[in-house]
Amino acid sequence: MIAEVYMPPYATDRAKLYQVLWLEGLAAYMSKALNPTATDQQVLLSGTVAAEVRARWPTLRADLRDHLDSSNKADIDAYMFDASSKIPKRAGYYIGMLIAQRLARQHTFTELCRLQGQQLRSEVARALLDL
Repeated sequence: MIAEVYMPPYATDRAKLYQVLWLEGLAAYMSKALNPTATDQQVLLSGTVAAEVRARWPTLRADLRDHLDSSNKADIDAYMFDASSKIPKRAGYYIGMLIAQRLARQHTFTELCRLQGQQLRSEVARALLDL
């Protein structure tokens, strides 16, 4: 999945939103864990994303649950890169970080890195419900 999303020829049509959310969220989570004094600006490249996500959380959670399996580049971009009136810029990184933080309560780092397929999909969906 990493190669499909980040390496030429960029087969992003095979990556699903939950996979990209997880990949980037786990990276942000580990960055924060390894650098506990780092700010959101340093880890997430946004000093406002946490407050913006919290302010819109019920709507964002419902929308994410509806689009977890989407391979549509526009859906992925909306959460990971672009800002819109309903999704704050870089919201996916912050939400993914929260999901990773939640799952780290039950899994070792090695286990987190090995999550994939239906187990990963189920764990991400469950974590979204718990947040």
